[in-house]
Amino acid sequence: MGKNGCGKTTLTKHINGLLIPTSGEVFIENINTKHSNPCSKIAKIISMTFQNADEQILTSTVEDEVAFGLENICFPSEKMNERIAKALDFVGLKGYEKRSTESLSGGQKQKLMLACALATEPKAIVLDEITSMLDPVSQRDIMNILLKINETLKTSIIMITHNIHEAVLAKKIMLMKSGEIKISGKPKDIFSNFEMIKKLGIIPPESADLLKSLMGIYYKNLPKNENSPQGVR
Repeated sequence: MGKNGCGKTTLTKHINGLLIPTSGEVFIENINTKHSNPCSKIAKIISMTFQNADEQILTSTVEDEVAFGLENICFPSEKMNERIAKALDFVGLKGYEKRSTESLSGGQKQKLMLACALATEPKAIVLDEITSMLDPVSQRDIMNILLKINETLKTSIIMITHNIHEAVLAKKIMLMKSGEIKISGKPKDIFSNFEMIKKLGIIPPESADLLKSLMGIYYKNLPKNENSPQGVR
């Protein structure tokens, strides 16, 4: 998480070899991304989806779109139909194989992108604000699928988001500013540090902000107790 321009997308593009570091090194397992043509090897380990699904879709039908990624990693053709069916079923698009990609809704297109990512059976999926252009119902559907991917398939999920309600579902949050990770930790620890996250341009959850205000009023109005320097009974 972080304000626009803080380096979130740039960092994720280094993870899958789309960008090569100008200093330092990035290793994906034992692959140094500075080596020639790292993307072909990293593609079998890391999958990535972006904010606008329309900019990623390259084919005319749903099954062809999932097949495209498998073809690029030279997946055996005789096993492809089974892998495609498995991925589409997982994201809730079973029966959509022959559907035109243009006929899909925004939420269905993002589900298709997740199916494409899953089909290669990566160890991690990187997501760049994939729910930001969706309605609340579609956002919830996508998040449920991501939780299912993580819990059922044990696939790591690395997600860029500005949505606090999505961020609190994470096991770990990293806040960035000016190309650096300034703070990281569990959601409850991150979002309880109000001053820090506000400095980094993150608005705390409304409920947490309200609780902080109420607690401040409560403690301010407690009778003083001589034995308690904090004034708490």
